[in-house]
Amino acid sequence: MNSKLKGIAGVLVIFLVGAAAGWIGARHWYKERLEGLMRGNPEAFHEVIVRRLNKNLSLDAEQLNKLRDILNQSHEEVAAVREDLSPEIQEILEETKSRVESILTPAQIEAFRHLTEKDHAGNQMATGSPAASGR
Repeated sequence: MNSKLKGIAGVLVIFLVGAAAGWIGARHWYKERLEGLMRGNPEAFHEVIVRRLNKNLSLDAEQLNKLRDILNQSHEEVAAVREDLSPEIQEILEETKSRVESILTPAQIEAFRHLTEKDHAGNQMATGSPAASGR
């Protein structure tokens, strides 16, 4: 009987560890997916918001359409504000990059510049910048 109980406990432990690993993995996957949507495709990100709100609030068709309009308008407003602030922000970022580069080795500077170029391209896509979309 004792070995049977140990066997059941062992299976139960394996099940619980598997469930915990699955939960952590799913949560990580969802977070990565959401961040990817935010960076690459604002419309897809809006749809994630629409689906989540609809699931939790049971919105009707009119509310869904109005919600999409609100999200699109907000995205345009944020992009306009970013564009207005862009020269000042760009100046601060360039100064920051220079200061960071001053503490790096030549090899680190090259890698740092590569990283910042990738980040810059991703930020342009996320904000709907004309440079990113070819407008």
